[in-house]
Amino acid sequence: MSGMRTATRIALSVVTLLMVMAVGPLEAAARSNPVEGSWRGNGRAVAKDGKSYRVRCKVRVYRIAKRKFQLSGKCSSTKGTTAGAANLKQVGARSFRGKGNGLSGTGTGRISVSVSGKRMSLSVRGNKGRMSVRLRKQGR
Repeated sequence: MSGMRTATRIALSVVTLLMVMAVGPLEAAARSNPVEGSWRGNGRAVAKDGKSYRVRCKVRVYRIAKRKFQLSGKCSSTKGTTAGAANLKQVGARSFRGKGNGLSGTGTGRISVSVSGKRMSLSVRGNKGRMSVRLRKQGR
């Protein structure tokens, strides 16, 4: 009888251990991607004519599929305020690329994003200029 109990206990221990090991990856998958959330920061935009100006931006990033994200934001400068959006694809653990339009008057172009902790580097190269912004994550 005690041999049966020992075997049952060992089996239950193994099953419990396997369940605990399976929960870890599930919890990690449920966590949000580091790019998701609200971001705010400053940078510089350069118009096609070569004039440079400071910009202040607010950006929000949402997941739309497993490795795809929607970025929307507003950037302000002495030239005014513009709103824009981009579709991003995750190309590395913390790097994203895509196409968008309207951010700080850069027109339609390519966007590149990299995230390190609570900091984001965002650069846009468009048909009307380019922009580079360093942002900090808002909230948690």
